[in-house]
Amino acid sequence: MAVPRAEPPSALGPPGSVAPGAGRRSLPPISERWDAVFSIVAKWWIVPGREDDAVTALATLASAVEQHEPFTTMYLIHTAIVEGSRPPPPPNEVVFVSGWPDRAAFEQHLDGPVFKGWIAEHLDLFLTDDSGGLFVTGEFIDRQAGFVRPSAEQPAAGEPSWA
Repeated sequence: MAVPRAEPPSALGPPGSVAPGAGRRSLPPISERWDAVFSIVAKWWIVPGREDDAVTALATLASAVEQHEPFTTMYLIHTAIVEGSRPPPPPNEVVFVSGWPDRAAFEQHLDGPVFKGWIAEHLDLFLTDDSGGLFVTGEFIDRQAGFVRPSAEQPAAGEPSWA
């Protein structure tokens, strides 16, 4: 069965619609900061009709990364909530917010046996690009402020655990 190819989401604004660096504080390079986390927001799209299988598979990915990649400092996987979102995302959207100590650790994750093995087993659940690889968008982000409470590591009552 051929895996559907993805079209870029239409909800994204035109490139350059916000002036680069607008509203940003000047911080030292991430490599020089004590709180350095090399972070990315990545988006994938589930093949329609495969949502349950994909969410189950994503839970195994998160668990495997937690168990076998101690260099991965943050690995959060979310699915879209269409109602109330502005603009509304595609209902099959998956959003990763992940972090590593540096770019080399991020590349170690991508090239490592956990991620590569998981992709080889589960690629058919996600939209692919013209070359047959995973269709993904990614944006590297630099934390300016904020926190994650320890309680955020535990699922809320009645929600499934990813661990």
